[in-house]
Amino acid sequence: LLRPLRAACPREFRWLHLRAPAVAQPCFKGKKLPGWGPFHSVDCVRVGKIDHEDPDDAGSYAATVLKVHSIIRELEQDGIPSERVVVGGFSQGAAVALESGLTYPNRLAGLV
Repeated sequence: LLRPLRAACPREFRWLHLRAPAVAQPCFKGKKLPGWGPFHSVDCVRVGKIDHEDPDDAGSYAATVLKVHSIIRELEQDGIPSERVVVGGFSQGAAVALESGLTYPNRLAGLV
């Protein structure tokens, strides 16, 4: 999926891909599946529904945001300014990317 995009980018670009850990998913009777946090319903996430209003009591999403912040700090220590870092994700990853970017103390190049 990302190969064409990576091929079109200059060689100077550095790609880092986080993989979601296996998490017990309540909507699948506790079966462990990749995810940044638990899903309680297989229905579309909507305002007012359990997955939208989940307070993250287990800290899954918060831990992921801290991990993303840590990786950005490592990039900065390697000489890459945060203003040249783009954070992106899909589905739960997009929500985590957004929260990571909005709560990172330094400006980022973008969020996808």
